[in-house]
Amino acid sequence: MAASSNVLTPGEEVTVTVTVTGGETVNKPLGVMILSKLSGSRTMPAQNGWTIVSDTFGTAVNYNEVPSYSGSATFTWTLKAPDSPGTYSLYARMENSVNGIGYYKDYSAGLSFAVKAAKDGSAFVAIQTPANGSTIAGNVTVDTLIDGENITATQLLIDGKLITTGDGKPLTYTIDTSILNDGDHKIEVIATSSDGKSISEEVNFTVDNRGALVLSVQQSEWIPTDVVFLAIVGCMLLVGTHGLRSRKKWL
Repeated sequence: MAASSNVLTPGEEVTVTVTVTGGETVNKPLGVMILSKLSGSRTMPAQNGWTIVSDTFGTAVNYNEVPSYSGSATFTWTLKAPDSPGTYSLYARMENSVNGIGYYKDYSAGLSFAVKAAKDGSAFVAIQTPANGSTIAGNVTVDTLIDGENITATQLLIDGKLITTGDGKPLTYTIDTSILNDGDHKIEVIATSSDGKSISEEVNFTVDNRGALVLSVQQSEWIPTDVVFLAIVGCMLLVGTHGLRSRKKWL
């Protein structure tokens, strides 16, 4: 999962790329969809202010599908940022099927985007991944955004405990979630300028190392192995959520 930029102005366009690799469902259909919310009531990007300008196949829908997966597939969307300044998230879900049985995997860490009113020169800090409200497992990289010429020091804290520091440049840190209890946690990044002023950003996330990485939508004895599907932006259930899916299928 990648984005051309994570700091945007209202209405600015951004390119989001989702890459799927690995797995055993070669020569079967495979699709990826993007959503602005995973948990609770799942929503399409438009319901949180995003506008899909174009997708992989030249249309403008949130679900793209290739009819015959060959071990690697890349999907690309261009979206227009929401009109209101704030912090926004995007997630993705991969879907495939074998013998009529559907499987999915989420990129549940998501991507965060900061929409700023203007480039006014003021200091700015944001946490790019994981997105606020996301659910994570295994090793997850925390990526931060630091914007401001006078930022000279940065700190990263998890649940109020200092984890690492920096000299004002964006911080990157890998969380081993196995050392955290399953449940709710908080990441905070603090940036301090040369005149002693501080700004901060925090996100709440949930650790769930008990959940399955790949879930079948219905009961089946087929168990996928070596399923390494990562790099996405948004998501959605295969069953019961057709009303949320705007799609382009190639048959």
